[in-house]
Amino acid sequence: MAQTSHTEAHHPIHGRFSNEKAPDGAAIPLCMCHHQGLRFDRDRSKLAIHQGKETWDAEYGRDYEHVLPTRIAILGDHDIDI
Repeated sequence: MAQTSHTEAHHPIHGRFSNEKAPDGAAIPLCMCHHQGLRFDRDRSKLAIHQGKETWDAEYGRDYEHVLPTRIAILGDHDIDI
């Protein structure tokens, strides 16, 4: 899938039961389309997690499931404490 917008940090919201933001170390990179949705009429084909987390979950899984693979890809370490 081609990325047509900037990358933004997304702090996981699935399974969170308070207004407290997840730590920055648990953030995952999402393009603007998949994060908040575009503020412009450029690409409406991508699901934005903040416009429907249940729909996003059904398509991509829980956001927190992407934290460890992202950290491994960035840090190259399988022994990461989140």
